[in-house]
Amino acid sequence: MEGGIVSLAMVSHVPWMLKFLNAVSGGKEAIERARRLGRRKVSERLKLGARRKDLFYYLTDEEGTGRIRPSDAALTSDGLLAIIAGSDTTSTTFMALFWNLVKNPQAYARLQREIDANFARGELPCDVNKMVEMGYLNACISETLRLFPALPSGSPRYVPLGGGPKVLGKQYALFNRISAARFDICTISVVPGMQVLLHTWAIHRDPRYFSPSPDSFIPERWLTPDELSRADIDVFKVLPPETTVHDINAYFPFSIGPANCVGKNLALMEMRMVVCQLLHLFRFSRFEGDPVDEWEHDLQEFLIYKKPDVFVRIERR
Repeated sequence: MEGGIVSLAMVSHVPWMLKFLNAVSGGKEAIERARRLGRRKVSERLKLGARRKDLFYYLTDEEGTGRIRPSDAALTSDGLLAIIAGSDTTSTTFMALFWNLVKNPQAYARLQREIDANFARGELPCDVNKMVEMGYLNACISETLRLFPALPSGSPRYVPLGGGPKVLGKQYALFNRISAARFDICTISVVPGMQVLLHTWAIHRDPRYFSPSPDSFIPERWLTPDELSRADIDVFKVLPPETTVHDINAYFPFSIGPANCVGKNLALMEMRMVVCQLLHLFRFSRFEGDPVDEWEHDLQEFLIYKKPDVFVRIERR
């Protein structure tokens, strides 16, 4: 998948470059591989028919509520998007989470204690309702998504003709169908037909919204006052009240508004279960000789991340 994201990223921003990629030997190979994968998966799913109401049940309009059946090209495009959205995004989060845990032994130990307190030795962690209530587990996931949102550049939005801003507070805006030929957001002029986005990575690390140490992995910033009172650390030293800023309105790893991530709840459930089960069964530690601190600096972003490898030592507990 990572082999084709560079070409896909270029074409998504500059569509006419596809003509040049098609003319260059090997230039479109990665894109064609992705298309073939999408077509194959769509074909396999269509052969199954309406056995269950999954994502493709609605994409293919198997209820017959639409006037026109989606074209094969549209289904292939949607299918490929679903594959990328449902696989690469969570794999990035898992990699970033375990990278942060092996770098922060104290946070690792606190999470391990919480998992062990909720699931007995020999018991496979499967109770998702219990996981939802595990404060430090969810804090670690939220802090990872803050530092490494799956789509760091955000999800583009198209300003409709006759569209304009509906301001929510002083800093945030959504687009609403009101009569406006041109409008300004801060000092930027926006016109109908323009694509706009909020850069998630930059906002999540802005000290105006998350302080202190917005670039540091501090799961405690997500704990409730009651959870903080029971924490085994000097919370006021890590998060001094006079300088702590935690603006939840500036946190949107799954995008924002009616077109946000349709798989948000599924992704969070998957993350909780995988983290609990892996830490319940195995012990993770830094691999000698691996420059683990350099991993973040070697990340490349082409809508999704192109990630370097992370090597960790895994031992059965």
